[in-house]
Amino acid sequence: MDTPAEHRAAARRLLDALPDQLPRKEERIADAVARALWHSGLLAPGPLTSSNAFVAARDAFTCLAHHLDETTSGHGAGRLLLLVTADHEDFAPHPRPSRQEFRVRDAATSLLTFLQWHCESEPDHVLGVALRFHAEQTARAAVAVTPATADGAALLHLTLQPWEPGVAAVCGTQLDQRLAAGAGGQHGLTQCDGCFGVTPLDPAAVLTRAERQAWVVYLNQHEEGRT
Repeated sequence: MDTPAEHRAAARRLLDALPDQLPRKEERIADAVARALWHSGLLAPGPLTSSNAFVAARDAFTCLAHHLDETTSGHGAGRLLLLVTADHEDFAPHPRPSRQEFRVRDAATSLLTFLQWHCESEPDHVLGVALRFHAEQTARAAVAVTPATADGAALLHLTLQPWEPGVAAVCGTQLDQRLAAGAGGQHGLTQCDGCFGVTPLDPAAVLTRAERQAWVVYLNQHEEGRT
């Protein structure tokens, strides 16, 4: 699974595979979760080891966080953590969960039980790893490299921020006109040496890891077009 959409699809398969009424005994809950993970494609067929239980639960938590992103404006990880940790359904001052969110909570708490029975790692550690994975995947998916110009100047810049007039380029220039990818050469524009990595920026651009990765990938893909 490489995209948030694929993770959301896997989360829906997992939720559909879990029984509406989970068993009361923890051992049977763990068995029900194992079957649901297998039916959803998150757990490979074969002997259930601590290692593949860790990976399956980690991926399942990650998928549930992506699933919650759809209704929380991208705050699925925080919502999942709240659903798992809130006591006695007391969510104030946060909104009371929807029926679907309660379903996600049941899945997440069942995953914690599954880990207690089948994994050597602490369940909270697995959940923490999953939330970190979710954050990294969301950041990678959110970063887009946009070519643009400033004040009609014949210089092509790049921005890594969501587009809006006045957004800053990698080099710090404020931009006002977005261009289609690869359009710079068609309009006779010269590439900004700072934005295209030809000369070091002073001061250096402060980028997140996801932004730097997106920028490097873009530069590598457009290396032949540099001037």
